[in-house]
Amino acid sequence: MGLPRPALVTEGLTIRPEPFESPDVQRALAQYVAELAEHFPEGFRPGGGVPPAEDDFTPPKGVFLLVRLAGEAMGCGGLRTESDGTAEIPACNDNPHAAYWFEKTLR
Repeated sequence: MGLPRPALVTEGLTIRPEPFESPDVQRALAQYVAELAEHFPEGFRPGGGVPPAEDDFTPPKGVFLLVRLAGEAMGCGGLRTESDGTAEIPACNDNPHAAYWFEKTLR
């Protein structure tokens, strides 16, 4: 049984662009990778160990969003555009609160 969607939790919730290099983004990404690693017996290497280009998550090429609840980082997600005009969301923290509100923001 999954967790209920936190539809009523809006007070104190923010979803804002944040520099990819910020300490809060890096902590949220580390948590995301740790959660994924639990599901891969041989470990998990995001992007095959290749870091994103410096401008992948910088407008106009992309953006990195940080979800906070009462000021505490709860999750993150990146959106970057490809050369053909399509967009990719290569990372999204799966904290239930963050995932729900991140999804709503993208719609």
